[in-house]
Amino acid sequence: MDMDLLKERISPYSSRRHQSIAWQEVAHGWLGIYQAVEWADPPVLEYLKHLKFATRSQLLSHFYTSKQSGIKRIERMARTGILLRHSLVSMAGDTALYTLGPLGTELVRERWTPNWWLSFSLIDVLKHLVTGDLYLGFAGIWPCTFAAADWPLTAWFTLGCMEYGVLIIRDDVEQIRRHASSTMAMRLIVAVERIGDAARLNAVLDIPARFILDQDLVCKQFPQCVMFRFENGMLVLERLLGDDISKNADTTIF
Repeated sequence: MDMDLLKERISPYSSRRHQSIAWQEVAHGWLGIYQAVEWADPPVLEYLKHLKFATRSQLLSHFYTSKQSGIKRIERMARTGILLRHSLVSMAGDTALYTLGPLGTELVRERWTPNWWLSFSLIDVLKHLVTGDLYLGFAGIWPCTFAAADWPLTAWFTLGCMEYGVLIIRDDVEQIRRHASSTMAMRLIVAVERIGDAARLNAVLDIPARFILDQDLVCKQFPQCVMFRFENGMLVLERLLGDDISKNADTTIF
């Protein structure tokens, strides 16, 4: 592992860590090995149906109790077309990245489009990965649903009965600042790598926003994560309280 990355605590979802994506391309006529359907893990397929991308460590953390067994199952699904394996390329070592394959797409009753992932940039993929960690974190402590959203949002989360726009900042805070008023959200959850990015975005927002650092998101159990907001230019820390929404559907996190 690159020691500079460790010293700086650069996020595993940072564009400063990864240089590119080595995509696996699929021949248009290949539909996977149908006899392998018994090896499909439905929760993984359902997750990728909505979130599109996941690293191997994400899948292992959230869907498997045994790392060894999980790796075996994931790689078997990737060999048979249930999943497809790509790579996030970095100087510190490549990271396994997965999408649904042709067989997995059929199993979740979606239309298969060969090589659809080629239209996604590195930044797009990194934002999807952070969104996935946020979604799985919230869903683990509160009733949470996911819906796709148009840029600059990366998703809509419904927590209890309240809807939140999700923004992920990846070295594009100035671009998003110029379009912050077009989010059409009443409240925001924003993931950032640096507190400075949160402050710059907050300066142009006229809606409530809660921020979370990548470092907190990936280094802690989600209920122990700290979110923050700005009040009169001051940073205010807030701990997540996992029982609030589940006890009262009308309760909001802000």
